[in-house]
This record gives sequence, C-alpha cells and structure tokens, in this order.
Amino acid sequence: MALTACSEKTQSDPRTEAPLVRVATLQEASVAPRAFTGTVA
Repeated sequence: MALTACSEKTQSDPRTEAPLVRVATLQEASVAPRAFTGTVA
C-alpha cells in the first residue's frame, strides 16, 4: 500500500522564464509651465 501526500502544482520559477520587456514611446514635454500642488514630506 502506497500513500502519497496531497501536493499543489509547482509554480514555475520566474528566473527560468523569458525576460519581460516593456517598451514605452516618449514624446517631448509640453511648453506649458509646470504647477505643483500639495506638500511632499
């Protein structure tokens, strides 16, 4: 008689998966003056 423990599926290791690459398109900042409100602590 063999007993086996309940086991969850093993999760894949993110270090062995293909790297995630995010690409963003930049655009020139507008000429309007910047305005900041609030307090930064």
